[in-house]
Amino acid sequence: MENDPKAFVMWLQGFFELSNPSTLDEKQVQIIKEHLALVLQQTNTRQNTTNKQTNKQTNKTQQTHNSTDGHQNSTNTQTNKQTNKQTNK
Repeated sequence: MENDPKAFVMWLQGFFELSNPSTLDEKQVQIIKEHLALVLQQTNTRQNTTNKQTNKQTNKTQQTHNSTDGHQNSTNTQTNKQTNKQTNK
C-alpha cells in the first residue's frame, strides 16, 4: 500500500466498515502500527521539505525586498541632497 496518509485512513476506515471487527489480533495491531509509523514518517518528511521550500522562497523575497529598499533609500538620499543644494542656493 502506498504510504499516503489519506489513502491509509481510507483503507483503515474501509477495513473497519467491511469487517466490523469486535477485536483485533496482535498481528493486525502490529501491521496497523507499522503502517501508521511509515505514513507518519513520510508525512513529517514531506512537511519538512515543504517548510524548507517555503523558507527559501521567503528568504528570497526578503532579500529582493531588502535590495529594493536599499536602492530606494539610496535614491531618496540622492534626491534629498539635490533638493538641499537647490534650497541652499
